[in-house]
Amino acid sequence: MTRPTAFVISHEPDRTRRQKNKAISIIALTLTRALGREDVNVVRVHPNLLDDSLASKYCSAIEICPDMYESEDSLVQFLRGLSSRYAGKKVLIPASDDCSIFLAKHENELSEDFILLNPSALTMKSVKNKRLQYELANATGVPIPVTFFPEDFEEVAGLSETLSDFPYIIKPVEAQKWRLTRSLASEFI
Repeated sequence: MTRPTAFVISHEPDRTRRQKNKAISIIALTLTRALGREDVNVVRVHPNLLDDSLASKYCSAIEICPDMYESEDSLVQFLRGLSSRYAGKKVLIPASDDCSIFLAKHENELSEDFILLNPSALTMKSVKNKRLQYELANATGVPIPVTFFPEDFEEVAGLSETLSDFPYIIKPVEAQKWRLTRSLASEFI
């Protein structure tokens, strides 16, 4: 009997990076080790060789894929082609929220070739957006901290004059979109 193959997909968080500099996907490494210890073939799917987690002894193969931020269609086609090169059951596992959103968005196509260990598109839509996530928590009675959703910097400045119980955490409504917008991110660092 052919052992199953787990394809652990991760993304490059720093699209400007051109060399190894101790970056590591802890989630991808943890998945790779846990599955490898259970004698599952683990194929890491990543857009370059710069992530140190790719060096795990439990990684049976590395597949360099298209960058999902540059072309989701290219990545879907790559994954579908990849499936035909490996025997047995094939499971596709995301190692980040960004990858999970990608898989949810393309679940119909990818589920033809893989078993997807991923929430549905509807679930991902509900949890990737902090405003929707908090509304869902409120609607089901899950307690959440006092939360504000300012629309612009002026509202933030106005809130700063009225809030007194520090500390506060500032988070983007959709972290994935925020991370990809380097100019916006650098304004807050």
